[in-house]
Amino acid sequence: MKRWLLGVDEDIKETEVAILTDEEALCSPDGHVLLMDGAKSVFDYHKDLAEELKAKREALWADTPWEEIRTQIIEMNNIRADGKMPAAPLGVFESPVIEGVRTYGMSLNPEPGVRLYGAQVNPPEANADIYIYLDGRGSDAVWEDPAPVLELTSKGHIVVVLSLRGTGRTEAKYSSESWWSHFGPDWQDTALGHLVGKPVLAMRTDEIFSIMETFKIAKRPGLGDDRRFHLIAIGEAVPPAIHAVALEPDFFKSVTLRGGITSWHEDVIQNPMAKNQYVNTGYNVLAVYDLPDLIGTLPDGLVSIED
Repeated sequence: MKRWLLGVDEDIKETEVAILTDEEALCSPDGHVLLMDGAKSVFDYHKDLAEELKAKREALWADTPWEEIRTQIIEMNNIRADGKMPAAPLGVFESPVIEGVRTYGMSLNPEPGVRLYGAQVNPPEANADIYIYLDGRGSDAVWEDPAPVLELTSKGHIVVVLSLRGTGRTEAKYSSESWWSHFGPDWQDTALGHLVGKPVLAMRTDEIFSIMETFKIAKRPGLGDDRRFHLIAIGEAVPPAIHAVALEPDFFKSVTLRGGITSWHEDVIQNPMAKNQYVNTGYNVLAVYDLPDLIGTLPDGLVSIED
């Protein structure tokens, strides 16, 4: 450190060091800084900063048109909205019948090197709408309890169940459960995304756009000409779903959010032990918007939030 920080290149000689007593070694009366009067943790400083940013956001939204903020959100997250995500190459193969309903396994390639796995579940006679079903645990987890999907197909809906990147089969393999349980199995990919200016949150938002573009042009016998979709997002898929519907609302007939965070301020900052939320963050986003701000731009009734 002396060589590189001070620019002094010389031999270092060890000298006799006086061993401190336990009391002398303490940097606080009880050996715990946070037990001192007026002590503040990093979490406390985060909460203070979040309150400052909240006040600035309220002023920004009061004085700035939505289209300007929308542009800023797209640019700061590097999201490919406005038709910049094309339809993806789609592979389909027949899969087992589940409780009398035909399923077709599929994979989408929204960009080179990225593959999203899932299935299309067809009713005996399609005569309603298409539901895009995104579970943050991955598409395979949906079949642990297929009742919600089968209820939709019983009403004539086609259901497309897909895994966003980093979920299901493409979830990273972790080496330390204690670390993974707090920061998530994809924390390394998330960190790299922030470093290159493209958070995983934005990548997943792009993927939702690509899914919509893909099925917008697909043949849909019995479903008519309405090219909008119903979207159901669960858990980790909720934050990118909020971004997708706010930035491109014309894709959607309805959006249902289940079990995921719907506010960074309330669900993360005010809950410092919130687990596996790193992947749901964007760089410096609270300086411009929070998730409720996005939902607030949408028509009443378009989005429903369920616990």
